[in-house]
Amino acid sequence: MKLPRPARRRPSILLTSLVDVLFVLLFFFMLVSGGVGWNTVGLDLSGRLPETVQGPLQSIELRRDGRQLLNGEALSEAEIRRRLAEPGTRAVLVAEPGVSLQALLDVFDRYRRDGALLTLGRSTAGG
Repeated sequence: MKLPRPARRRPSILLTSLVDVLFVLLFFFMLVSGGVGWNTVGLDLSGRLPETVQGPLQSIELRRDGRQLLNGEALSEAEIRRRLAEPGTRAVLVAEPGVSLQALLDVFDRYRRDGALLTLGRSTAGG
């Protein structure tokens, strides 16, 4: 005698693939949220320095070939650091057209780490 078997129902939602998708989303959001605020540089692109800062204003020009000019004079990075370390010295960092943003930020970060009062300026040269 054969007993009738009830028909099997197929699940309408496959939970295995849903769990995989949720895991991928969780992993993605963990990666994205973990990097917020990490290794950032705050920039004020207005070109203005704080009003409370007094002293001479120096101009640092970054050239495409990596040279740095302080007030139009080609100096070594050590000499520029020494001059920027003088109390009350302010500086505007200007990049020649064609200088990569990464190179500009590397120089900006090195001088700021030494305590220099820097802001970014705009190059008046065309290019």
